[in-house]
Amino acid sequence: RHEPFDGNTYLGLVTREVRETYEMVSQQLESPLQANRCYKFSIYLAKSVDYISAFDGSKIEKNFNNPVKLRIWGCLTSCSKTQLLAESPLVDHSDWKQYNFKFKPNRNYNYVMLEAFYKTPVLLPYNGNIILDKASDIIEIPCPAVKEIAKVVVKKPEAAKKPELVNKSS
Repeated sequence: RHEPFDGNTYLGLVTREVRETYEMVSQQLESPLQANRCYKFSIYLAKSVDYISAFDGSKIEKNFNNPVKLRIWGCLTSCSKTQLLAESPLVDHSDWKQYNFKFKPNRNYNYVMLEAFYKTPVLLPYNGNIILDKASDIIEIPCPAVKEIAKVVVKKPEAAKKPELVNKSS
């Protein structure tokens, strides 16, 4: 049994080789993430060495012990993955480590989703797990300043002079 990092519980999510399925959990936010603003979020992640589960509804048990990654989505509803905000590398360690994320949504989101996902690109789906604990609040931070690489100045062309009409009548 894996001990929680903080408190009495943690969240476990798995990926499955059968039907290429994986688990996720979503949470409605107290206040929406705002488009084009920057945020930070941290969470402790690990992989349980032993994560035994019945396999595909049968009585056969397997160890879901391969490493997976955490993906963080901005969502419009509790089940709609709209924008991938951040993702961790594969979590291949059984000790708790803090992961820090920064992201900038491109639209307003009322929900976030935490998803267990395979190593990408997915060549073959596999049985894996990730355990999550001590998620921080999502905190707005200043967006990094954009460095000016080059400045282009576009000058408006001068108004063309109209040719003068010359009356040559004698």
